[in-house]
Amino acid sequence: AFARYDKKITPEFTFVKDATDKTVRQIKDKVGFPCIIKPVGLSHSQLITVAYYEGELKSTLTKTFKKLKSSLKKSKVEHEPRLLVEHFMEGQMYSIDGYVNDRGKVIFTPVVDIKTGKEAGYDDLFVYLEMMPSVLSSEEVKDAQDIVQKGIHALGLRSTSVHFELIRTMKGWKIIELGARVGGWRNEMYRLAFNFDHKMNDYLIHLGKNPIVKSKPKAAVAKIKFYPQKAGTLISIGGLQTVKDMTSVTSVYQEKKIGDFCD
Repeated sequence: AFARYDKKITPEFTFVKDATDKTVRQIKDKVGFPCIIKPVGLSHSQLITVAYYEGELKSTLTKTFKKLKSSLKKSKVEHEPRLLVEHFMEGQMYSIDGYVNDRGKVIFTPVVDIKTGKEAGYDDLFVYLEMMPSVLSSEEVKDAQDIVQKGIHALGLRSTSVHFELIRTMKGWKIIELGARVGGWRNEMYRLAFNFDHKMNDYLIHLGKNPIVKSKPKAAVAKIKFYPQKAGTLISIGGLQTVKDMTSVTSVYQEKKIGDFCD
C-alpha cells in the first residue's frame, strides 16, 4: 500500500520463507546490503538482526528460522514462519502518535525521540530510550508529519488513533512502522510531559469528537528499558531500590524476577 501511494516513504523489502541460496539471491537483488531481518508476527523487537554481506545473511536466515517456530508458538502466533527483509536505513529514530478523524484530518501529538539498544551498547535493535519533548526543530517536525500523513492516506485510515515509528535518514524521513493504535506507554508519558490524556483522546476520536492535545511541555520525560547483555537465568538486580527512591523517577516496572530466564 505504501509503495503504491509513494515509493519514497518506505524502504525496499521482500518476504521470505526459507534460507536457500535462491532466497539469498532474491534478497541481494531486490533489497541489497545492509539489510534488516524481522520475523512476521513477533513483537518487542524479537529476533531482529542486521546483515551486512551475503555470507552473514545466509547464516542469519538459517539461525533465525531455527528459532522462529518456537518463538511464534511462545507468543501464540498461529501462522507459518516468515521473515520480512528490508533495506537497513542509517539514521535517528523518532515516534509520532496522532488522531485521524472521519474525514482524514490528522491531529498530531508531540514527537518522541528514540535511541535503540544498538546506540546503548547492546547487540540488539530494541527501543532502549524514549524521550520528550523532542529536540527537533519545528521545520523537521513538519517534514515528519508530512510522511505520517502519507502513510495514513496510503492505508485509508479514518476515525482512529495512529502510532508511527520513523527514521530520519540522509535522504529524508522513512516509515518503519505504522499501527492503528496508541503507542506503548504514551498515555503516561504525555500526561507527565504535556498534561493531556492520550487514552481518553483515543475514545474521543472513535466517537467522532475532537481530541484535546497540548503542545507546551511542563516537564522532560524519559522511559528506559533494561535487558541483560546475554541470555541466562536472572541471579540478581543491582540498584533497583536506589532508582525507586530517586525523586525524578515516577514509576518502575519489573517484568522478570530472580530465577526467571532472560533473553
